[in-house]
Amino acid sequence: MLEKSAIAELKNGKIIFKQRPMSLEKLSETLQGVTWAWQHLDKWHRVLEIVKFREMIEQRIQDQEDPLQTIPEEHLPLIAKLGHERWLIARRY
Repeated sequence: MLEKSAIAELKNGKIIFKQRPMSLEKLSETLQGVTWAWQHLDKWHRVLEIVKFREMIEQRIQDQEDPLQTIPEEHLPLIAKLGHERWLIARRY
């Protein structure tokens, strides 16, 4: 049976927490990684939306379905984002 060690103890009316020291440099690297991931989350979300859209189109082609007459509701936000990005790019030139 595994024995659990206490993370805190009571000494002279005070709570003493037992915690291993952590390198400030290592903590800083971890926080930088989390910050980077958070900043790029929207880009990854968009990539996943594009992948789902492509999979839907590829499945329709494989099943030899008729061309889309309308864009499915769940893909409308992606189409709007891509259209807006295209407009921003065109506006620069």
